[in-house]
Amino acid sequence: MNELLAGFIGAIIGTDWPKVKSILQGILTVLAGAFSAVYLTPIVAKKLGWSSPGEMVGLSFLIGTLGLRSVQLANAFIEKTIKQLSGGKI
Repeated sequence: MNELLAGFIGAIIGTDWPKVKSILQGILTVLAGAFSAVYLTPIVAKKLGWSSPGEMVGLSFLIGTLGLRSVQLANAFIEKTIKQLSGGKI
């Protein structure tokens, strides 16, 4: 439960709010970041050899924040590339 809360807070902080176009998009973005953090935390922790509750909560927060930000940056890059390739028609 602590990992969910940490991932949720990380996702809130990691969301690029000025680019959010609607409340629904903001909610879905935060939920996607939080649930991704909950899913990925045990996998990444196992690879790192971490198991203490403090490490798990911190890792969940980082994944919620940085993971979400990384996906947003990748999406922005892809959108920019598609616009350039299509001559700005998208």
